[in-house]
Amino acid sequence: MRPHVFVQKPKYCLAFKPAVIWVRCANCGTPHQDYLGPLDADPSAVEISFLRQEYLRTVRFLSSKLPAKPRRVGHR
Repeated sequence: MRPHVFVQKPKYCLAFKPAVIWVRCANCGTPHQDYLGPLDADPSAVEISFLRQEYLRTVRFLSSKLPAKPRRVGHR
């Protein structure tokens, strides 16, 4: 059975298990083995890195200046 050859290396996310995959070389066109996974093999460090990234994204979103809500002027 032939392994699947990716045209380009996919972006790693936590849904993938770390593995060695085949990726077609952009220069020569032949498939080469490439590691798909976190830079370190420690699962807790990967999770902490992901949570830190999401935390910073949330902080940037919440700290951005949101438009003020228009005040409702009405009679009772």
